[in-house]
Amino acid sequence: MRWIKYLLSTTVLLSFACDIGEVPVLGLTNPLDSETASETGLSTPALVFFPDSVSVSLGLSVPTKVYAMEVENLGVAHVQFSYNTDLLSVTSITAGDFFQGSQEPIFLVDDDTEAGTIDIYTSFLGTEATSVSGTGSLAIITFSTKAAGKTILEFS
Repeated sequence: MRWIKYLLSTTVLLSFACDIGEVPVLGLTNPLDSETASETGLSTPALVFFPDSVSVSLGLSVPTKVYAMEVENLGVAHVQFSYNTDLLSVTSITAGDFFQGSQEPIFLVDDDTEAGTIDIYTSFLGTEATSVSGTGSLAIITFSTKAAGKTILEFS
C-alpha cells in the first residue's frame, strides 16, 4: 500500500513537471557575427558598438566596446564618435584586445567633453607581424549616466 502512495505521488509530480508545450526558439543574433550583420544590412568591414543598445538606471555605469568587424591587415586605427554630454559622462577609456600582441599597442585618446567628441588613435606593435585581420575590440569606453533620457553614440 505504501508503494502505491509513492507511485501516485511521483506520477502526479511528473505529469506537472513534464509539460512540454512549445519548444523555445533560440535567438542567436550576435551582431558581431558576419552572417547576422549581413542579414541586418551591415556590410563589412565596419566599426560597431557592442552592445548596440543598453538600458541603464540613472547614476550607473555601463561599458561599451568599439569593434572592428571583418577587417584585413589593420595596423592603425582612428575612431571618432560623438555622445550627448547632457546625458553621459566618460568614466574610462581603455585599449581593447584586438591589437594586443607581444607588446602593448599605442593607444591615445582625446575626449572633448564640451563638444561630446572622442577621438581614439591606436596602433599595432607586434614583433611577429605588422597588422591584424578579423574581428576584435579596439577600445572599451565606460559611460556614467548623468540624466534620464535616450541617446545615440554616432561614429563621425
